[in-house]
Amino acid sequence: MLPPVPRKKGMKGRWPVIVPLGKTVCAEAIYEPVTVTFVTGIGSSVKVPYDPASFREIPPPSRIGYESRWETYAVGSKDITVSPVFRKIPVPERPDLDRSLIEKARADLEFVSDLWSSPEEEEPETVQVLNDPEDTPCADPWEALAGGLDGFQKEYLSRCLDGDPEGLLRESGRMRLPVETAINAVSEDTVGDPIVRNGEIDPEYAGKLQEVLKNADK
Repeated sequence: MLPPVPRKKGMKGRWPVIVPLGKTVCAEAIYEPVTVTFVTGIGSSVKVPYDPASFREIPPPSRIGYESRWETYAVGSKDITVSPVFRKIPVPERPDLDRSLIEKARADLEFVSDLWSSPEEEEPETVQVLNDPEDTPCADPWEALAGGLDGFQKEYLSRCLDGDPEGLLRESGRMRLPVETAINAVSEDTVGDPIVRNGEIDPEYAGKLQEVLKNADK
């Protein structure tokens, strides 16, 4: 039995085919660079051979309203796949406005307008009516989530709730990571958080998700 191949960082090693011709056989391990696969989108990736002297990461994919980076990884003696990590950029809170200052500015503006206006140039005052935010209907984020997912993604989430997502992936020939990345991109834009990871639904959202998927099938 051959001993394990000595490890080298960033290299995959194997023994050559050995044909014993005597009592002593000398063999030198064969090494080749490992491959770092960067996932750049749904069903797309870039493979980069690892060379300690010249290895450079490719830029992570971008998404409007998010900061992006590559997940933490370490290069060893096997090929690895690296996925992007997105963090939503916080939206600055609207500052509180001093209503008295607004009214004073409005009065000053009307005073200056009166000074520069003549009776012949006066125009009827127009009042712009804005919708009251309370009168504006707000879409249910869970309904928006269901509307943003395709049939396969909904079926995958249902299988995750049933505890058998791998069966669907084998049947369809798809990889888990790109599927979950696409689903979480929709959930972050609608409900505000990722909902699935490694084939498991976040317990906080499992009940609501099951209800939404059930209604979507009707």
